[in-house]
Amino acid sequence: MEQEIRNAGAGNELDELLAMPSGGAGVDAKRAKALLDAIDDACARYGLAAVTVRSYGDAQLPAGFGRPPATVEQDKWICPQGFCGRVVFSEEAPTPPACAAGGIPMAPFRLR
Repeated sequence: MEQEIRNAGAGNELDELLAMPSGGAGVDAKRAKALLDAIDDACARYGLAAVTVRSYGDAQLPAGFGRPPATVEQDKWICPQGFCGRVVFSEEAPTPPACAAGGIPMAPFRLR
């Protein structure tokens, strides 16, 4: 993915994003979001699907991702810093994967 972002012309933005400190302390959230948006725009111009999700907070699940029955809980992991819309399902990774940008474990998330 890194090479595709560079091919799309957003290598400088990617380098700056990856150089940011991991964890919440010392991270400029506005700058990180601006970098993610620039990377996303470059990738879209290059013909790649969206890299990030532009809505934050209580966003609805994408089409086709319905809520499970009330008796079923599915574990998922989300961006630990709230910068992107990445979701990893427990079926894809039995343990928390690392954040692609910060290298720290992704945060657990359960649908209620």
